[in-house]
Amino acid sequence: MKITPLLSLSLASALLAGPTAALAAGAPALSVSVTAEEAVGPFASWGNVKTKYHAVGDGKADDTAALQSALDDMNLNEGNIEKSGSPAVLYFPAGTYRITRTLVSKNKYGASLVGENPANTSIVWDGPAGGTMLIADGVFGGKYARLTWNGMLKGSTKKAGIGVAHWWNKKTPQYGGSPEHVDEVFVDMGVGIVAGCCGASRTTDSHPDGEGVASEYGDLDSEGSVKRTKFIRNTVAGVSTESANALNWWVMDSEFTDCGRGVTNALERRSGAGNVHVYRNLFRGSTVADIHVGRVQWQSMHNNVSVGSVRFLQADVAGNNGKALILKNNRILNHSADKSPIFIGNVGPLVMIDNQILSPLNASGPLIQQSNNYTGTPGAGIILVGNKVTVAAAGAQLFAGTHTPVDVKVTHPQPNLLAFYDTTTVERNTIPTALPVLPPTAVNRARAVFEVPVTTNATTHVNETTTATIQAVIKDAVASTDPNPIVHFGRATYTIDAPLEIPAGRRIQLVGDGIATRLKAGGKLGNQPLLRLRGPSLATIRELRLFSNGYTVTAVELDNADQAGGRILFDGGMNGVVNLSKLASTKVEFQRSSSIRKLNASGAASVLAMGSGGIGPLTVNNSNVMVADTWFETGYSNLTSDPMVRGTSGNFTYLGGHIAPPVFTPANTTPPTPAGASILVDGFAGQFTVMGLSYDMQSPEHGIEVRNELPSTKALFMGVSANDKGGTTYYRRSYGAGFGTVGFRLMRHTGVQPLPDQATNKGLDKAAVLAGMAQMRAQTWDTVPKAIPAGATDVLFYRVRTIETKVGYNISGQ
Repeated sequence: MKITPLLSLSLASALLAGPTAALAAGAPALSVSVTAEEAVGPFASWGNVKTKYHAVGDGKADDTAALQSALDDMNLNEGNIEKSGSPAVLYFPAGTYRITRTLVSKNKYGASLVGENPANTSIVWDGPAGGTMLIADGVFGGKYARLTWNGMLKGSTKKAGIGVAHWWNKKTPQYGGSPEHVDEVFVDMGVGIVAGCCGASRTTDSHPDGEGVASEYGDLDSEGSVKRTKFIRNTVAGVSTESANALNWWVMDSEFTDCGRGVTNALERRSGAGNVHVYRNLFRGSTVADIHVGRVQWQSMHNNVSVGSVRFLQADVAGNNGKALILKNNRILNHSADKSPIFIGNVGPLVMIDNQILSPLNASGPLIQQSNNYTGTPGAGIILVGNKVTVAAAGAQLFAGTHTPVDVKVTHPQPNLLAFYDTTTVERNTIPTALPVLPPTAVNRARAVFEVPVTTNATTHVNETTTATIQAVIKDAVASTDPNPIVHFGRATYTIDAPLEIPAGRRIQLVGDGIATRLKAGGKLGNQPLLRLRGPSLATIRELRLFSNGYTVTAVELDNADQAGGRILFDGGMNGVVNLSKLASTKVEFQRSSSIRKLNASGAASVLAMGSGGIGPLTVNNSNVMVADTWFETGYSNLTSDPMVRGTSGNFTYLGGHIAPPVFTPANTTPPTPAGASILVDGFAGQFTVMGLSYDMQSPEHGIEVRNELPSTKALFMGVSANDKGGTTYYRRSYGAGFGTVGFRLMRHTGVQPLPDQATNKGLDKAAVLAGMAQMRAQTWDTVPKAIPAGATDVLFYRVRTIETKVGYNISGQ
């Protein structure tokens, strides 16, 4: 096999010799799971659109009025109490539901639409060309599952403009956010899913009743999740975020075929357009780009495969702006021969780690094109580590550009700032061409269902079902012969006066109707948890809201959770404080969390958080922790200064994110401590790495501080940028017993202006940089569900809300 290191910097070629570095020995193995998730339902509490609301579903009758009536009947209250018979979930039995005008779901908390199976259940558009099939206006925590959205009736020429639009126009009390799309298909339309308004959708056809006032659509519709969903012939885009606050959308395990763009934030150019992170997806034949970035915001792309698309990433020319663009472990196959598969039109940094690019035989490069149009803008930050590329034509380059668009003349182009390690050209046959097999649609295994009764007081409308009654239902489920029975809670509030006990070693599912199902701490609960899982546990908890008035109790307690091969997975959800202790063997994983209020890891060998819409302070003590794609907007708890990250020892990686430390202004009080660093490396023994972070701070003191260094302190900060208020001193050091191996590289202030590199003990040598990146490079993505050994913990928390408790989860290996 021929390996030739190849680099072109600022339009000049330079060769760097040396073999690809081996990953650091002992880097903790962290992986993103594939779950053998089961589909559940329908349950008695769900509203059947045929039997309850008289939809026909034969593809001929107009079902618009029936479906709108069903949407209007959802999640109604009598006073502050759930109205009996008003469902939180609409169920679509197999059928084809023809609609002729836009459906609107308005002002709903936890409303969900679930079909029997996307293979046999579809909603078909037969309305005006360019129209929107469904508008979710002020819907929080909704779920859209197991449906096909067909944008054009067979034989018609009137194609829908949008499948599902998440638009909160501020006219409803309930704001929109935290939706999930799972096991769906969007076919033959302009845009499949839109979050925020209005880019592709600025038309009267897409906004019924004259509600298309763009100024009313600027907030929220954030923290959305798209999973196991297919987008076919979406001519504009599969997923589009179109307002400044449509932030933190995650697209995972999905497939895009013959779309204009796979995902984008480039369709709304006036006021900002959110961001999308794409994980383990397959893109085929995108005619513009798989990922199209317009407005500058950090974006990440992990473990995707692209085949036959014009280009993988297009980040439009953006002037004097930049945020991290992170590409890790992607495989790009046969992009357009006359286009660079990677185009970056801002100052980045562009972070490319362990990607593979197989160019067509007639491609002439460059593979990475950087271009800008703003005189005086510094060059882009480029971090290239461990990538493998093929170059077909003579003279093709890996990288080209400073400011070189053909239509703009820049007087003083600036050189790019480069960190380049072990990126090589390889023979074509060394890059795999087999396409991935994505996780399939979840299977409904028709489990035995044990219903928790709702005992409604005729006068007060309060549910009076007792804790003893609920525990008896759980006991019956445990005693059943079903290998994974379901205990189902319908839409209601259940007052819990003693912990609900789930025995060890028994698979069982506790399932609600989404966050509209509430388990509320009663006055007799005291300091006990709402749920107590005895370990090793095999429980699945899904679609529930656990809360206490005044944030006084613990939601879930799990003990004896540490066994070889064990797993605890948080899939979605709004998580309260999570305490992890003494987990030497069980891995803990968070996927696409709307929030993690606080995370304390002590003696936890494997903790991975992939995508967090709002993450609170992290404490790392003798633990291996990696967080990627996180949004941090807090720093003070109970009137004390609380940095984002602090700890004593371990291995910690932060890859991609945004930190906005708050200004603490107490009312008529004296602050107990001055505002301090949001990232504090204080006497830390081990490896601490931050890469691809953007700051929005009010003062330099809110930045990064390394203090009380030990000889064993190893810290790497790379590709970090601060806004203008961060100044040039937002990262600093104060030495302790010795000098650690510490490096700061490709740091920027005022968003784009470069700062000098700093290092001690060879902290920016190749060996130190690769050691700092070892944990993130060792992190992998599973392709099939892993078997959990007998006797080991296997717990799944799926879309569970625990943020309104004192502690969301106390999890211990003992």
